[in-house]
Amino acid sequence: MYADTHCHLDFDVFDTRRPSIMENLRQNEFGFVVIPAVALSNFKKIEKICVHYERLYMGLGLHPYFIGQHTKDDLIELESSIDRLLVSECGKLVAVGEIGMDATCPDLDKQQALFESQLRLARNFSLPVIVHSRKCNDRMFKCLSESKVESGVIHAFSGSYELLMRYIRLGFKIGVGPVVTWPGASKTRDAVSRAPLESLVLETDAPGMYISGLSEAQASPLDVLSVFRELSALRKESESVLRDSLWQQSKALFGLEAVV
Repeated sequence: MYADTHCHLDFDVFDTRRPSIMENLRQNEFGFVVIPAVALSNFKKIEKICVHYERLYMGLGLHPYFIGQHTKDDLIELESSIDRLLVSECGKLVAVGEIGMDATCPDLDKQQALFESQLRLARNFSLPVIVHSRKCNDRMFKCLSESKVESGVIHAFSGSYELLMRYIRLGFKIGVGPVVTWPGASKTRDAVSRAPLESLVLETDAPGMYISGLSEAQASPLDVLSVFRELSALRKESESVLRDSLWQQSKALFGLEAVV
């Protein structure tokens, strides 16, 4: 079985394609896909989609890309939504995310304050986090090490083996995505080839990320199959051992051990 631990399947670009994508996921032995929110404005759409499709699960969070529109009221609504969904019977909320910091976006201090608040929510609700980190590693390590969150994934990892191991030592999984299919990503390819097997999960980040040789318009959670093939070529384990580990780690990360 396969899992895409990070795909923005709620984005409008998927609206007409979503039914056919879901059928293709079923045919290609996908157990589940996690859809992380990026802003309060897409919470309801994600919930509706995830309730409608049995293979879809969600994370709720406030992404640093949209720091200009996030408010304190959004944090209050985030906490309320998490609380409501956790006591409901839908069982679809599995993470706080997508959250984090990005030095290419404005107001890093505000980003950090928002990130820390969401880490506290994750800790209080005993949920894993889906972390976006870009060009702010020192701040990120400080926040994560002080947060005492129980688990999470560093999404769309890109960097050296040394950086990867720092995150793993904090107890985080590493999200392996389309970047490993790009020949120029030598550091990242080397890092994931040497990483402890139990630290890895697959993702696509579609539609924003896409497989080498394809375009954003072609991106979908099915790209996990290409990511898996590339990762398998980089690793020493057999395909069956690698596939089973990625599946088991993905289920454990999001508390979905009962999914078969």
